[in-house]
Amino acid sequence: MPLPRILIIEDDKQTASKYARVLKQLGECTIVKSSPKVFYQLLLSNPQVILLDIELKGDPIFKSKKAGIRILEKLRELPPPYRHTSVIVVTGNREPEIETRCRQLGITDFFVKSAYSIHELRNSVTRSLERWEQKQREQKQQEQERRRKEFPTVILFLAASPLDATQIGWYQEFHDMHQALQRAEFGNQFDIWSFGEIRPSDLQTCLQKYRPEIVHFSGHGSKSGEIILEKRGGESHPVPVEALSKLFSILGGKVRCVVLNACYSEPQAQAIAKHVECVIGMSGEIYDGAAISFATAFYQALGFGNDVKTAFELGCVQIDLDRLDEPDKPKLIALNNDPATIVFTE
Repeated sequence: MPLPRILIIEDDKQTASKYARVLKQLGECTIVKSSPKVFYQLLLSNPQVILLDIELKGDPIFKSKKAGIRILEKLRELPPPYRHTSVIVVTGNREPEIETRCRQLGITDFFVKSAYSIHELRNSVTRSLERWEQKQREQKQQEQERRRKEFPTVILFLAASPLDATQIGWYQEFHDMHQALQRAEFGNQFDIWSFGEIRPSDLQTCLQKYRPEIVHFSGHGSKSGEIILEKRGGESHPVPVEALSKLFSILGGKVRCVVLNACYSEPQAQAIAKHVECVIGMSGEIYDGAAISFATAFYQALGFGNDVKTAFELGCVQIDLDRLDEPDKPKLIALNNDPATIVFTE
């Protein structure tokens, strides 16, 4: 992180050098002695603190002995962020009206050269920089909150339970996932869209319309690795492994994670992982209870700010905690990325 910037406006070279020596550990110091260079440096470097002498002898623009006052007045007329720069006055002028005018112009501190210690000045600069850093943190938090509201992580929840197959409780899975995210610290950074009775023709529409970062499928899988969607009449429709992989190669630009919460889905996960950062599939048959436990813990962990690898491990642990004896069924596949670096919250 770059050092804060301190602008020293002082016409006495020896005094300015003393300030710079004392303050160099707090920030990058620049010394100027006349108003033209003040405004050039102000626009060039946008300093966080200004040390200002009031009496700048021989200033080419502000001919008055009190040129520092005119610089301060012009500074306060500039647009943000320049007008809000912290200004600490260090002057040899002891006139009460000078201090009064400076304080009217919103200075941070006022020191008379014959009656101050260099340590007091350093402490004043330190406090100004601390206030600036705190304001920067607050602005960053506000920006992150704005971005979270405008650009949440979209989870596309797709489910299929064909009439000619064993009915699964995908609605319970969705409900538990949704509740887990609501309980999580950063759950408001996720936006879930759910669709049941998914047919092959729905896949392209959903991916293009909702542009998800996470795609979750709840349903059946075949022993040959195909996921099972539904035909128009509700019958089973196995989706070829390569066809689904190709779909993600074309439309998966924003997708970062795919969860195939379906039996025997590991081969399909391997194929999709060629085009997506990480994919979770099941290495064999997995029962509803274990699948739901895994998904609930996985999304809760993401909602608390954990990376995908940690969330995956917590999902597997939850299967064990629930005594469902299938913690080794889920498989996390990341061919070209480290899932420990993939996080969906700020």
